[in-house]
Amino acid sequence: MQIVKQFFINIERTDIDESMQNLVSEDIIDSIDIMALVAEIEKYYKKPLKAEFITPE
Repeated sequence: MQIVKQFFINIERTDIDESMQNLVSEDIIDSIDIMALVAEIEKYYKKPLKAEFITPE
C-alpha cells in the first residue's frame, strides 16, 4: 500500500488516503489524475501498461 500512496504523493494528490474507495465514480480523481498515475506506475515498474488493463475498477 505504501507504493500506491507514494504514487498519489508523486502526482500531488496528498488528499487521497487508503480509506477512500470509488475514486473515479465519486469524482475524486479525474482523467488527468489517471494519466498521471499511469505514468507514475510505468516509471516505477519501467514498463508500459496496456490500455486494456486500465479500468475504473
